Amino acid sequence: MNRVLSIFLGVIASFLVVASVVAQEPGGDDLTILLASPGEGETFYVAVDGFMLSIPVSGQVVSYDAPLDSVAVEVIVDFIDSTGNTTQVTVPLDENGRFIVWAAVQPSSQPFVSDDPHHLEECNLCHRWDFDLTLLQTVTKVVVSARAEDGRMGRVERQMYVDRSRHADLTVNIEGLPVHTDMAQVTATTFIYDWRHRTFYGAAADDQAVVSLERLDKGTLSYEVSMVPQIIDETRYITPTQTVVVPGGDQALPPVTLQAQAQRGTLAGMVVDGDSDDGVEASVLAVNLATGETHTTETDENGSFLLTDLPIAEHALLARSSSGFHLPQHVDFTESPDVTARIHLTRAGTAVLSGTITLDGAPLPFAQATVAGLPVAHADPLTGAFELDGVDAEGPITVEITAAGCYGLRLATTAKDLGEIALTLREDTEVIDKGGSRLYVPTQSEVTVEDDRIVLERGVLWVTNLSSSGDGFPSIYVGDHVLDGGHASFAVEHIPNARARLYVIQDEVQVSDYDKENIKPVIIGQTLALEDDLGEPVEVVSGTGMVLRTVAGSVASFEQAPSSAERFSSLAFEIMELIAKGFMLVAYAITFSILPVVLLLMVIAFIRYRRVRAIT
Repeated sequence: MNRVLSIFLGVIASFLVVASVVAQEPGGDDLTILLASPGEGETFYVAVDGFMLSIPVSGQVVSYDAPLDSVAVEVIVDFIDSTGNTTQVTVPLDENGRFIVWAAVQPSSQPFVSDDPHHLEECNLCHRWDFDLTLLQTVTKVVVSARAEDGRMGRVERQMYVDRSRHADLTVNIEGLPVHTDMAQVTATTFIYDWRHRTFYGAAADDQAVVSLERLDKGTLSYEVSMVPQIIDETRYITPTQTVVVPGGDQALPPVTLQAQAQRGTLAGMVVDGDSDDGVEASVLAVNLATGETHTTETDENGSFLLTDLPIAEHALLARSSSGFHLPQHVDFTESPDVTARIHLTRAGTAVLSGTITLDGAPLPFAQATVAGLPVAHADPLTGAFELDGVDAEGPITVEITAAGCYGLRLATTAKDLGEIALTLREDTEVIDKGGSRLYVPTQSEVTVEDDRIVLERGVLWVTNLSSSGDGFPSIYVGDHVLDGGHASFAVEHIPNARARLYVIQDEVQVSDYDKENIKPVIIGQTLALEDDLGEPVEVVSGTGMVLRTVAGSVASFEQAPSSAERFSSLAFEIMELIAKGFMLVAYAITFSILPVVLLLMVIAFIRYRRVRAIT
C-alpha cells in the first residue's frame, strides 16, 4: 500500500514540476502559420531561355492564445532540395503579421535575367524580400518557421516541384480564310500560375504558322491557341480558342487546325427624344466611311433598332424622325463587331436643303453650306452636291456657302433646292495654268511650287482639266506619295488629324512612292487614302460627302472669306481707325512734348516777374 502511494505521489510531483516549467516559459507550437503560397505539390518551372523565375512564398503568422507583436517574431524560410542542400532567408512581418518573399530561381550557370513584373517594382514594398536560389533537383521542400521572443513557435512545410523547360514547335493550320494571307498571326498562351502567364506568337504563311512553345521536362503545360482576328474585305475572321496539352519530354507535337469563322458587324441601339429616355420612331442610316455604302432600318414603336451584317469598317450613324434629326455619330466595327448605340434626336425642321457648289463651272470639293443652328453640310468631293437636313419647311432661311480659297456667299432664300451655286475665286488664291490643266492653291495651304513638281505640305488643292492638249500637269507630292494626273481633274486634302486622301473627279491619276514604284491607278469616281501601305481605291457614293467628311474628321478649317459688303465695311473701319490713331498721336505730342515746354516757360516768366517787382 505504501509502495503504491509513493508511486502515485511521485507521478503527481513530476506533473507539477513540468507544469511549473511550462508556466514559467511558454512554448510549443502555439504560433499558427497560414501559408498562402506555395500550395502542397505545386509545380514551378524555370524556362530554357535563361530568364529567372520568382517563386512567391507568402502567408501570415497568427496567435490564438495571446496578442502577437509582429516586431518580436522572426520568420525563417528554408528551401531544401532532394540532396539536402538548404537555402535560408529571414523575413520580417508587417503590422498585421503578414510576410512575403520571392525566391529568384534560375538555371545553373545562367545569367540573372528576371521576367517577373513584381521583382523590381514590388520586392521592397510591404516587407518583400528576394534572393537568388539555384535548384539542381526537381523535388524541393519549403519549410517556414516562426519564433517569438517569448519562446512561442510555429512551423509549416510544403512539397513543391521545380521543373526545367525546353523549346517545342507547334504547327498550326488555318482553314476557312477566303484568300491566302501572310498577315495572320497565331498566339499560344499558357497560364502557369495565377500571377503569371506566357504568350508565344507565330506568323502565318500560306495559312500555316509555326509557334515555338515551351515544354517541361516532366510535367505538362496547357496552351490556349487561337488566331489574332483578321479583317479581309471588310469581314472579320476569328478562330475559337483551342486548348492544346503539351506533355513533358521531347517527342514531336501533332499539328493543330484552327477553323476561321467570318464575322460581320451588328449594330443595336435606341433612338430617344432629346435628353430624355423616351424612345421615338425614326429612320436609321449607317454609312460606310470608306466606300459610302449605306444600310437603313426603321425603329419599332419604342425606338429600338437593329442592323446586322455590316462591313467591318468605320461607319457614320444618323437618325431622322418627324420631330428631329441626329448629328453623325462615329461607329468603329474594327474595334468590336458588336456595337450598342444610343441616339439622341434634337428638334429641327423637316425640310432638306440641297444644291451644287461649283468653281469655274466645275464641281468644287471641300465646299460647305451652313445654316444657323444646324450642322455643316460638306459638298460631295466628286460632284459638289450637298444636302442639309433639318431646315424649316416654311419661311426664308439664311445660307452661308464657303470653300477653301473661295469667297463666301450669303443667300437669303425660301427655296430648298438652290441648284448650282457658283463661287468667285479669292484674290489671294494662286492659280497655275500648265499643260492644259489648272491648279488652285488656297493661300492657307502650305504648297511648294517648282518647275517639275508641286509639294503639298498641308491643306487642300484641286486640279481641273481645261483641255486635252499639252503635256499635262507636273507631279504632285503628298507625304511619301507621288500623284501623276496628266489631264485628270482631282482634289487632294492633307490636313492634321486625318488621313491624306485623293478624290478623282475625271480621268485617272497614277499614285506611286517617291521611286515611282508600286504604281496604283485611281480612276474617275474613286477615292484613295494616301497611307504608308496603299490600299485599294474605292468608289465614292454620290451624296455622302457630308457624312464622309464630317464624321471622319477630315474637314479643312480655313478662314471664311468676307463678302463685298463686309470688305467695304472693313475698309471704312480701317480708315476711321487710322484717323483716330492720328488724333491720338497729336494728343500724345501735346501731352508729353508741348505741354511741359509751356509749363516751363510759364515758370520762367513768373520768376522774372517777381524779380522785376523786387527791384522796383
